[in-house]
Formats: sequence, C-alpha cells, structure tokens
Amino acid sequence: STLDRAFAGVCVPRVHCTPRVSPIRRHSAMAMDTGAYVAGESIYIPISGTDEAVALNVDDLPENVDDVLGLLQAELSPLGLWLDLAKAYLQRGKEEHFRAILETGCSPEIEEYYPDAKYQRTCLMCAFASYYTNLGSAEPDKINRDEHFHRAESLLNQASLIRRNGAPGEKEEQLPVLGMAHLKMARGDTLEAEKLIDAARNLKDDGAENVAPMLWKALFLFRRAAFGDALQWYRRALRAHPSAPATVRLGIGACQLRLGQFAEALKAFERALSLEPQNPDALLGAALAELHGASPNGDDDLDEAGGGGESSVAYDAAVERGLQYLERAFNVDPHNPATRVALAKHFLVANDGDAVAKLTETIVAGAGGGAVAATNRLRAEASFVRARAAHKNGDLAAARSLYQAAAQLDETFAAPAFGLAQVALARGDVKAAGVFAEKARAAFPESHSVVRVYGHLRRVEDDARSIAAGGGVVSVGKAGAGAGRDAETAAALRRAADADASDFEARLELGDALLGAGEYARASAAYERGAGGGARG
Repeated sequence: STLDRAFAGVCVPRVHCTPRVSPIRRHSAMAMDTGAYVAGESIYIPISGTDEAVALNVDDLPENVDDVLGLLQAELSPLGLWLDLAKAYLQRGKEEHFRAILETGCSPEIEEYYPDAKYQRTCLMCAFASYYTNLGSAEPDKINRDEHFHRAESLLNQASLIRRNGAPGEKEEQLPVLGMAHLKMARGDTLEAEKLIDAARNLKDDGAENVAPMLWKALFLFRRAAFGDALQWYRRALRAHPSAPATVRLGIGACQLRLGQFAEALKAFERALSLEPQNPDALLGAALAELHGASPNGDDDLDEAGGGGESSVAYDAAVERGLQYLERAFNVDPHNPATRVALAKHFLVANDGDAVAKLTETIVAGAGGGAVAATNRLRAEASFVRARAAHKNGDLAAARSLYQAAAQLDETFAAPAFGLAQVALARGDVKAAGVFAEKARAAFPESHSVVRVYGHLRRVEDDARSIAAGGGVVSVGKAGAGAGRDAETAAALRRAADADASDFEARLELGDALLGAGEYARASAAYERGAGGGARG
C-alpha cells in the first residue's frame, strides 16, 4: 500500500510543504527560492513589476479558490505554481479546489497566455489525468469508473499533442506516455502498460533524463510480488540518478519491508525522511518497519505479538518508536488510507473498537477525502480489521460479513480466510472451516494461530472419519485416518504445541495424531505433557 501511494503521482513532482503556518502575507521576492517557488511553509506568488510576492501558507489556504485563480491569472504566474497550489489543496482533502485550478489550467484558453510553456501545460494535464486514473481505480461502479478513465485518457491525448503539434522534429514528451501506462495498468491491461513503460525509457522529460520509467518497471515487478527483482530496479535507478527524489528510497524500503528485511527497510525510510521530513509515506514505512521488526511474527497480522522476557524492553521501545512515526504520518496526512489502516490495527490490539470503526469506515465504503483514494487491497485490509473487532466482541454475523467483503475486495488477500474458518468453526460448520483453514495455512504456514486451528480441524475431521469407519475417537490402522495423514496432522499440531507451552489441548490432540500415525512413544509423551492441563472436556 505504501508503494502504491508513492507512485500515485509519479508523472509530476511532489509538493514539499510543512504544515502549521500563519495567514497570507507579502514578502520580498529577493528572499525566496524562486527556482521552486516553494519555500518552507509557504507558496510564493510573485507580484509583476515588483520585488514582492504574496505568500500562501499551505495549511491555511484561502477557502475561496476563485480568489487564488484570480491572483494566478492576474499575475500570469508560472504554471508550476498552479500545480503546486492544486496539489496543496488536494493534500488537504479539498478536491473541488484542486479540480477548479486544474480545469482552468488545462483549458484551451490557457495556451493563449502561455504559448511557450509547453512542458508546464503538459505537466498540468498529466497531473489531472493521474488524478482521474486514481479515482477510476478506486471506483466500484463501472459507469463512473469508465467515465473517470475516459476523462484521464482525453487529458493524456491532449497532453501528447502539445509537442506533436510543435516545431518539426520536436520529439515526443515522456510524461504523457507514462501517464498512459498508468491508465492502462489501472484498466488491467498490464501487458500494454509495460510496453509503454519500455517506450518511455527511450524518451526525455523536457529534454532531460528521468528516473520515472525505471520506477514504473520496479512497480510492475513489485505488484507481481517479485520483490527481489523490484529491489534491484530501484537500486539501479538510484545508481543512475544519485540525486533521485525520495520516491526511490520509498520503493527500496517497501521492497525490503515485504522481504522481511525490517532493519534495512527502516534505514531506507529514514533516508527518505532526511530528504522529505514530512513525507507521509516514508513516515508510515518507518512505522511499519519498527512495528514489524519488533514483532516475532513479522508482518503477520493473525498472531497478536507481545514483548516478554529479556527482549521486552527492546520490544516496547520499538513499538513506541513505531507509534510515534504513525502519529506523525497521521498528522501530516490524516486522510492517508494506509496510515489509517495501520492505526486501526494498533487500536484493534488495544481493544478500542470505536477507534477502529472511525478510522476504517470511509475506507471500507470506498469514499474519497484524501489525495489518493484507497486501493482495493487497502479496503480489504480495512474490512478485515473491522471484522476482527466484531469477532472480538462476539458479533459473529457482522464478522462473517466483513470477512467475506474483505475476501471479495482482493482475492489475493488470504487473511480473511482464517477469520472465516474461525467463524465457521464457531457455527459448527466443520467442513467449511476446514476449507478456509487450508487456504489460510497455505498463506501463513508460520502462524501459530493458523496452524493451531488447522491442526484442530484435521483432528475433528479425522475423528469423524474414524467413527464412520467403525473405530473409536482415536483409532489406529485401517479404521483411522491413515498413517500418512495422521503424521501430517501431528506435524501441524507439534508446531502449535511448541509455540505455546500452555496449550495443553494441543498436546492432547497431538497425542491423538501420533497414536494414529503409529508413533506410540511420542504419543505417550504428548499425552503426559498434556495431562498437566487437566481433564479433556
């Protein structure tokens, strides 16, 4: 999720703004960074014919966007400023203001006033197209989704014509090709999207080399779960462009996070933060690296981790650092769906169901409100967290519905299968529980919780088969489940029993499986250890 957000605006530069600022004021234009027109906490609009500028504080932008547009038009402000202001509004959830600025900036009339600003007009159109592509990606309704995609395609076609209609021999601009690749990917045409990325690598970004095609190549590999290969492309991009933006470090960190290299991922995210201290994606990545690195289960959300023994101090310190990063990420961008889901997981462990509901409600519904809409995967994760909260509260009907919604939103997301197995088991549907548990075990073979439920269900099913064949609850030989199957069940239960010494029921079920497999000495030992937990009930 972090990586998806990092690439949501890959076609255009990010705006670098620091929150908490004061009202509009005038400044000497000589004191500001006129190269980027962004300095610290304000965006500066130069006043024609003077050495002064109007400073628009990014966290206190005017509510009346017409006033801002009037100022931009009156002063013939560089189009890069238009884009900076539009993105500042969008980052704060003011989509109408964002659209108003870019609709004016992308209108046919703008060419009359900025005839030589071809690249800047291209940037505006590609940024607007990227926005509509993201809207379409998150839109569940097909008609609305197609409408957003059509709008994006129209803007990209207009952007590509700016250079083509220029002087003879003028080369095609790279940005529209990248934008079209983004659109093709959103529409599910990954093959054509990758072809466009390869074509973009042979083009220039306003006559200069650009790291973006390499990043898109890495993104394709990342989405295929080829995290090692994606990591190599990010490193290749960094070698080719040592001054590349923080996005490259974000990609490196995201790959290392998925590979379980939490310490290395943290370093990458911290380096990104040294370049962009208020980057919400880097803050979120650092938080996840700290939290997953502290947990003995890594990024497994099915087992609730906790410190203990000699490592408890280090664990508590890492969790505290992770939560501080999460808090900073939320303060910078409270609409970031990935940050909200991560916070919801924290409040789930803290048994604060109300906080979980508030953080995930709009994400599950697919509602907007942020600079980047939630992906289906994030919506699935949000639904899963809500399901776990309902499950904890004993509301099995709500939990089952939310688990099913999560599974439908992203078929590759296996965690809901475990929840569905638990709900089915509680409802007495052992057959359905077994099917879901099998899927969960395939995805989370190291999870104690998953292996425990899986082993228990195998024993329940084996008992039923044994009784149906004329044997007892625990049978040996032809009346049993079969030595091979019993041995597999025993392997699962042994891992569960070893992971939790207090789970005496697992020891007793392990003894049953070992007995069925003909391993009498080991079965006896398991029974002896399990007997310490009291009588079976």
